[in-house]
Amino acid sequence: GEPVQVQMRLLRHSIEQATRAHKPKEGPWLWPMHNLGVSIAVMLANLALGDSSIPRWRHVAWHLRIMPLPKGCKGENLLADHYGGAVAYAFAWSNFYVQGLWVLALIAVVTGVGFNAGPADVNNLAVIPWVVLQFLTLLWARMLSDVGSSEHQVLVSGGVEPSSPSLALPPQQDVPPSPQEREGFVRNFSRRALQSDREEAVRRDALHAERRAQAASAGDSKPHVRARWRRGLAAAKIHAKQVVLEAQRNLEYRSMEPAEQRRRELLTPVVTVLAVSLFSVVCMCVLVSFVQLNTYLIYVWGECLDETVRKEAKAVGQDCRSPQFKRGFLGWLVEVASDV
Repeated sequence: GEPVQVQMRLLRHSIEQATRAHKPKEGPWLWPMHNLGVSIAVMLANLALGDSSIPRWRHVAWHLRIMPLPKGCKGENLLADHYGGAVAYAFAWSNFYVQGLWVLALIAVVTGVGFNAGPADVNNLAVIPWVVLQFLTLLWARMLSDVGSSEHQVLVSGGVEPSSPSLALPPQQDVPPSPQEREGFVRNFSRRALQSDREEAVRRDALHAERRAQAASAGDSKPHVRARWRRGLAAAKIHAKQVVLEAQRNLEYRSMEPAEQRRRELLTPVVTVLAVSLFSVVCMCVLVSFVQLNTYLIYVWGECLDETVRKEAKAVGQDCRSPQFKRGFLGWLVEVASDV
Protein backbone atom coordinates (compact mmCIF):
# COMPACT_ATOMS: atom_id res chain seq x y z
CA GLY A 1 0.00 0.00 0.00
CA GLU A 2 3.02 2.33 -0.02
CA PRO A 3 3.42 4.96 -2.80
CA VAL A 4 5.31 3.89 -5.88
CA GLN A 5 8.39 6.00 -5.13
CA VAL A 6 8.66 4.48 -1.63
CA GLN A 7 8.61 0.98 -3.09
CA MET A 8 11.20 1.98 -5.67
CA ARG A 9 13.42 3.48 -2.98
CA LEU A 10 13.21 0.30 -0.92
CA LEU A 11 13.91 -1.84 -3.98
CA ARG A 12 16.91 0.30 -4.93
CA HIS A 13 18.46 -0.03 -1.48
CA SER A 14 17.78 -3.76 -1.50
CA ILE A 15 19.47 -4.28 -4.86
CA GLU A 16 22.39 -2.05 -3.90
CA GLN A 17 23.03 -4.02 -0.72
CA ALA A 18 22.64 -7.35 -2.51
CA THR A 19 25.07 -6.42 -5.31
CA ARG A 20 27.52 -4.12 -3.52
CA ALA A 21 30.18 -6.83 -3.41
CA HIS A 22 29.63 -7.70 -7.08
CA LYS A 23 29.85 -4.28 -8.72
CA PRO A 24 31.13 -4.43 -12.31
CA LYS A 25 34.53 -2.96 -13.03
CA GLU A 26 33.06 -0.77 -15.79
CA GLY A 27 29.63 0.44 -16.78
CA PRO A 28 26.57 1.36 -14.69
CA TRP A 29 25.84 -0.39 -11.46
CA LEU A 30 22.05 -0.17 -11.72
CA TRP A 31 19.96 0.61 -14.77
CA PRO A 32 16.98 2.97 -14.28
CA MET A 33 13.65 1.14 -14.05
CA HIS A 34 11.96 3.24 -16.71
CA ASN A 35 10.72 2.74 -20.26
CA LEU A 36 9.18 4.59 -23.18
CA GLY A 37 5.63 3.63 -22.21
CA VAL A 38 5.88 5.42 -18.88
CA SER A 39 7.22 8.56 -20.60
CA ILE A 40 4.36 8.58 -23.10
CA ALA A 41 1.78 8.00 -20.36
CA VAL A 42 3.11 10.96 -18.34
CA MET A 43 3.25 13.26 -21.38
CA LEU A 44 -0.31 12.38 -22.46
CA ALA A 45 -1.80 12.42 -18.96
CA ASN A 46 -3.24 15.92 -19.36
CA LEU A 47 -5.08 14.87 -22.52
CA ALA A 48 -6.20 11.43 -21.39
CA LEU A 49 -7.10 12.37 -17.81
CA GLY A 50 -8.35 15.94 -18.31
CA ASP A 51 -10.86 17.26 -15.79
CA SER A 52 -13.92 18.54 -17.68
CA SER A 53 -15.22 20.33 -14.58
CA ILE A 54 -12.42 22.90 -14.81
CA PRO A 55 -13.17 25.83 -17.19
CA ARG A 56 -11.36 25.74 -20.50
CA TRP A 57 -9.71 29.11 -19.91
CA ARG A 58 -7.98 27.66 -16.84
CA HIS A 59 -6.52 24.89 -19.01
CA VAL A 60 -5.33 27.48 -21.53
CA ALA A 61 -3.79 29.54 -18.71
CA TRP A 62 -1.95 26.47 -17.44
CA HIS A 63 -0.69 25.48 -20.91
CA LEU A 64 0.78 28.98 -21.14
CA ARG A 65 2.10 28.52 -17.57
CA ILE A 66 0.28 31.62 -16.34
CA MET A 67 -1.45 30.03 -13.32
CA PRO A 68 -1.74 26.45 -12.01
CA LEU A 69 -4.92 24.37 -12.12
CA PRO A 70 -7.04 24.12 -8.92
CA LYS A 71 -6.31 20.39 -8.47
CA GLY A 72 -2.90 20.42 -10.07
CA CYS A 73 -1.70 19.15 -13.41
CA LYS A 74 -2.27 15.45 -14.10
CA GLY A 75 1.20 15.05 -15.57
CA GLU A 76 2.90 16.72 -12.62
CA ASN A 77 0.84 14.65 -10.17
CA LEU A 78 1.88 11.47 -11.96
CA LEU A 79 5.53 12.52 -11.76
CA ALA A 80 5.19 13.18 -8.03
CA ASP A 81 3.35 9.92 -7.32
CA HIS A 82 5.44 7.66 -9.56
CA TYR A 83 8.95 9.10 -9.23
CA GLY A 84 8.71 11.13 -6.03
CA GLY A 85 8.97 14.78 -5.09
CA ALA A 86 12.62 15.13 -6.16
CA VAL A 87 11.86 14.43 -9.84
CA ALA A 88 8.62 16.43 -9.78
CA TYR A 89 10.50 19.39 -8.29
CA ALA A 90 12.76 19.69 -11.36
CA PHE A 91 9.73 20.03 -13.66
CA ALA A 92 7.77 22.17 -11.20
CA TRP A 93 10.64 24.66 -10.92
CA SER A 94 10.60 25.17 -14.70
CA ASN A 95 6.85 25.86 -14.59
CA PHE A 96 7.26 28.18 -11.61
CA TYR A 97 10.04 30.14 -13.33
CA VAL A 98 7.93 30.63 -16.49
CA GLN A 99 5.12 32.02 -14.32
CA GLY A 100 7.61 34.49 -12.88
CA LEU A 101 8.69 35.49 -16.38
CA TRP A 102 5.07 36.37 -17.20
CA VAL A 103 5.07 38.78 -14.26
CA LEU A 104 8.34 40.34 -15.44
CA ALA A 105 6.97 40.64 -19.00
CA LEU A 106 3.88 42.45 -17.65
CA ILE A 107 6.09 44.89 -15.72
CA ALA A 108 8.23 45.55 -18.80
CA VAL A 109 5.20 46.12 -21.05
CA VAL A 110 3.47 48.51 -18.62
CA THR A 111 6.57 50.59 -17.96
CA GLY A 112 7.83 50.46 -21.54
CA VAL A 113 4.58 51.14 -23.41
CA GLY A 114 2.72 53.17 -20.81
CA PHE A 115 5.59 55.30 -19.51
CA ASN A 116 8.14 54.98 -22.34
CA ALA A 117 10.81 53.62 -19.98
CA GLY A 118 14.26 53.55 -21.52
CA PRO A 119 17.83 54.80 -21.04
CA ALA A 120 17.95 58.58 -20.68
CA ASP A 121 20.11 61.35 -19.30
CA VAL A 122 20.20 61.37 -15.50
CA ASN A 123 19.44 65.10 -15.52
CA ASN A 124 16.24 64.53 -17.46
CA LEU A 125 12.88 63.55 -15.90
CA ALA A 126 12.52 60.87 -18.58
CA VAL A 127 14.99 58.77 -16.61
CA ILE A 128 12.42 58.17 -13.81
CA PRO A 129 10.45 55.39 -15.63
CA TRP A 130 13.76 53.72 -16.45
CA VAL A 131 14.85 53.78 -12.81
CA VAL A 132 11.42 52.48 -11.74
CA LEU A 133 11.72 49.60 -14.22
CA GLN A 134 15.15 48.68 -12.84
CA PHE A 135 13.83 48.81 -9.28
CA LEU A 136 10.81 46.63 -10.14
CA THR A 137 13.08 44.13 -11.90
CA LEU A 138 15.27 43.81 -8.80
CA LEU A 139 12.17 43.53 -6.63
CA TRP A 140 10.80 40.82 -8.93
CA ALA A 141 14.05 38.83 -8.70
CA ARG A 142 14.05 39.11 -4.91
CA MET A 143 10.44 37.99 -4.56
CA LEU A 144 10.97 35.10 -7.01
CA SER A 145 13.99 33.98 -4.98
CA ASP A 146 12.09 34.18 -1.68
CA VAL A 147 9.08 32.26 -2.98
CA GLY A 148 11.30 29.76 -4.77
CA SER A 149 13.16 28.95 -1.55
CA SER A 150 10.04 27.10 -0.37
CA GLU A 151 10.12 23.64 -1.88
CA HIS A 152 6.43 23.08 -1.15
CA GLN A 153 5.47 26.37 -2.79
CA VAL A 154 7.46 25.55 -5.93
CA LEU A 155 5.78 22.15 -6.24
CA VAL A 156 2.28 23.62 -5.78
CA SER A 157 2.91 26.55 -8.14
CA GLY A 158 4.52 24.16 -10.61
CA GLY A 159 1.38 22.06 -11.00
CA VAL A 160 1.43 19.46 -8.20
CA GLU A 161 -1.85 19.04 -6.31
CA PRO A 162 -1.61 20.70 -2.85
CA SER A 163 -3.14 17.64 -1.13
CA SER A 164 -0.84 15.17 -2.91
CA PRO A 165 0.63 12.60 -0.46
CA SER A 166 3.98 12.93 -2.24
CA LEU A 167 4.38 16.46 -0.86
CA ALA A 168 4.41 15.04 2.65
CA LEU A 169 7.57 13.08 1.81
CA PRO A 170 10.80 15.13 1.83
CA PRO A 171 12.17 14.74 -1.73
CA GLN A 172 15.80 14.67 -0.59
CA GLN A 173 15.26 12.32 2.34
CA ASP A 174 16.53 8.86 1.48
CA VAL A 175 16.69 6.73 4.63
CA PRO A 176 17.99 3.19 4.06
CA PRO A 177 15.60 0.44 5.16
CA SER A 178 16.41 -1.86 8.03
CA PRO A 179 18.14 -5.19 7.31
CA GLN A 180 14.93 -7.05 8.16
CA GLU A 181 12.86 -4.93 5.74
CA ARG A 182 15.49 -5.29 3.03
CA GLU A 183 15.78 -9.05 3.40
CA GLY A 184 12.01 -9.54 3.48
CA PHE A 185 11.50 -7.28 0.49
CA VAL A 186 14.11 -9.09 -1.63
CA ARG A 187 12.71 -12.49 -0.62
CA ASN A 188 9.14 -11.50 -1.48
CA PHE A 189 10.22 -9.85 -4.71
CA SER A 190 12.17 -12.93 -5.81
CA ARG A 191 9.37 -15.30 -4.82
CA ARG A 192 6.74 -13.26 -6.69
CA ALA A 193 8.92 -13.05 -9.82
CA LEU A 194 9.61 -16.78 -9.89
CA GLN A 195 6.04 -17.66 -9.03
CA SER A 196 4.79 -15.48 -11.88
CA ASP A 197 7.09 -17.25 -14.35
CA ARG A 198 6.04 -20.69 -13.08
CA GLU A 199 2.36 -19.81 -13.37
CA GLU A 200 2.96 -18.59 -16.90
CA ALA A 201 4.76 -21.84 -17.72
CA VAL A 202 1.88 -23.89 -16.31
CA ARG A 203 -0.66 -21.94 -18.38
CA ARG A 204 1.49 -22.36 -21.46
CA ASP A 205 1.83 -26.12 -20.87
CA ALA A 206 -1.92 -26.45 -20.50
CA LEU A 207 -2.47 -24.60 -23.76
CA HIS A 208 0.14 -26.69 -25.54
CA ALA A 209 -1.41 -29.88 -24.19
CA GLU A 210 -4.75 -28.85 -25.60
CA ARG A 211 -3.17 -28.11 -28.96
CA ARG A 212 -1.33 -31.44 -28.94
CA ALA A 213 -4.60 -33.25 -28.30
CA GLN A 214 -6.18 -31.43 -31.20
CA ALA A 215 -3.17 -32.19 -33.41
CA ALA A 216 -3.16 -35.88 -32.40
CA SER A 217 -6.79 -36.23 -33.41
CA ALA A 218 -5.83 -34.70 -36.77
CA GLY A 219 -2.73 -36.93 -37.15
CA ASP A 220 -0.15 -34.10 -36.90
CA SER A 221 3.03 -34.72 -34.81
CA LYS A 222 4.81 -31.38 -35.37
CA PRO A 223 2.97 -29.42 -32.61
CA HIS A 224 4.25 -32.00 -30.09
CA VAL A 225 7.87 -31.20 -31.07
CA ARG A 226 7.23 -27.45 -30.90
CA ALA A 227 5.72 -27.88 -27.44
CA ARG A 228 8.94 -29.52 -26.22
CA TRP A 229 10.95 -26.56 -27.42
CA ARG A 230 8.56 -24.13 -25.72
CA ARG A 231 8.78 -26.00 -22.41
CA GLY A 232 12.56 -26.02 -22.68
CA LEU A 233 12.69 -22.29 -23.32
CA ALA A 234 10.32 -21.60 -20.40
CA ALA A 235 12.51 -23.68 -18.07
CA ALA A 236 15.63 -21.88 -19.29
CA LYS A 237 13.96 -18.53 -18.65
CA ILE A 238 13.08 -19.51 -15.07
CA HIS A 239 16.62 -20.78 -14.47
CA ALA A 240 18.13 -17.57 -15.88
CA LYS A 241 15.96 -15.46 -13.59
CA GLN A 242 17.02 -17.59 -10.61
CA VAL A 243 20.66 -16.96 -11.50
CA VAL A 244 20.04 -13.19 -11.68
CA LEU A 245 18.05 -13.04 -8.46
CA GLU A 246 20.68 -15.05 -6.60
CA ALA A 247 23.24 -12.35 -7.55
CA GLN A 248 25.95 -14.55 -9.00
CA ARG A 249 29.40 -13.06 -8.66
CA ASN A 250 30.77 -11.02 -11.55
CA LEU A 251 33.94 -12.79 -12.70
CA GLU A 252 35.32 -9.55 -14.17
CA TYR A 253 35.18 -7.75 -10.83
CA ARG A 254 38.36 -7.10 -8.89
CA SER A 255 38.62 -5.29 -5.58
CA MET A 256 40.75 -2.17 -5.35
CA GLU A 257 44.09 -2.60 -3.64
CA PRO A 258 44.93 -0.33 -0.66
CA ALA A 259 47.90 1.15 -2.55
CA GLU A 260 45.66 2.02 -5.51
CA GLN A 261 43.09 3.55 -3.18
CA ARG A 262 45.75 5.76 -1.54
CA ARG A 263 47.12 6.76 -4.95
CA ARG A 264 43.66 7.87 -6.03
CA GLU A 265 43.16 9.83 -2.83
CA LEU A 266 46.42 11.69 -3.46
CA LEU A 267 45.81 12.34 -7.14
CA THR A 268 42.21 13.48 -6.79
CA PRO A 269 42.89 16.95 -5.25
CA VAL A 270 45.84 17.57 -7.63
CA VAL A 271 43.82 16.73 -10.74
CA THR A 272 40.85 18.74 -9.43
CA VAL A 273 42.96 21.88 -8.87
CA LEU A 274 44.60 21.56 -12.30
CA ALA A 275 41.27 21.03 -14.05
CA VAL A 276 39.58 23.96 -12.30
CA SER A 277 42.56 26.22 -13.01
CA LEU A 278 42.60 25.27 -16.69
CA PHE A 279 38.85 25.84 -16.93
CA SER A 280 39.19 29.27 -15.29
CA VAL A 281 41.96 30.27 -17.70
CA VAL A 282 39.86 29.21 -20.70
CA CYS A 283 36.86 31.16 -19.39
CA MET A 284 38.93 34.31 -18.89
CA CYS A 285 40.43 34.01 -22.37
CA VAL A 286 36.98 33.66 -23.91
CA LEU A 287 35.64 36.68 -21.99
CA VAL A 288 38.65 38.85 -22.86
CA SER A 289 38.41 37.84 -26.51
CA PHE A 290 34.72 38.71 -26.56
CA VAL A 291 35.38 42.15 -25.06
CA GLN A 292 38.18 42.78 -27.55
CA LEU A 293 35.96 41.71 -30.46
CA ASN A 294 33.17 44.08 -29.40
CA THR A 295 35.65 46.91 -28.94
CA TYR A 296 37.06 46.35 -32.43
CA LEU A 297 33.60 46.20 -34.02
CA ILE A 298 32.40 49.41 -32.35
CA TYR A 299 35.44 51.68 -32.36
CA VAL A 300 37.56 50.43 -35.27
CA TRP A 301 35.27 48.82 -37.82
CA GLY A 302 32.33 50.99 -36.73
CA GLU A 303 34.60 54.10 -36.70
CA CYS A 304 33.16 55.39 -33.44
CA LEU A 305 36.61 56.75 -32.55
CA ASP A 306 36.44 59.08 -35.52
CA GLU A 307 35.54 62.57 -34.33
CA THR A 308 33.55 63.24 -37.49
CA VAL A 309 31.35 60.18 -36.93
CA ARG A 310 30.80 61.13 -33.29
CA LYS A 311 29.72 64.65 -34.30
CA GLU A 312 27.29 63.16 -36.82
CA ALA A 313 25.79 60.95 -34.11
CA LYS A 314 25.50 63.86 -31.67
CA ALA A 315 23.82 65.97 -34.35
CA VAL A 316 20.94 63.47 -34.52
CA GLY A 317 20.78 63.07 -30.72
CA GLN A 318 22.58 59.72 -30.52
CA ASP A 319 25.83 58.33 -29.17
CA CYS A 320 28.08 56.26 -31.41
CA ARG A 321 28.15 53.08 -29.31
CA SER A 322 27.35 50.53 -32.01
CA PRO A 323 28.63 49.76 -35.51
CA GLN A 324 25.01 50.04 -36.63
CA PHE A 325 25.27 53.85 -36.77
CA LYS A 326 28.00 53.79 -39.42
CA ARG A 327 27.41 50.44 -41.13
CA GLY A 328 23.62 50.31 -40.99
CA PHE A 329 21.93 46.93 -41.18
CA LEU A 330 25.25 45.16 -41.75
CA GLY A 331 26.56 46.62 -38.50
CA TRP A 332 23.49 45.43 -36.61
CA LEU A 333 23.80 41.96 -38.12
CA VAL A 334 27.50 41.69 -37.22
CA GLU A 335 26.83 42.91 -33.67
CA VAL A 336 24.05 40.35 -33.14
CA ALA A 337 26.19 37.58 -34.65
CA SER A 338 29.06 38.39 -32.29
CA ASP A 339 26.70 38.22 -29.30
CA VAL A 340 25.37 34.87 -30.46
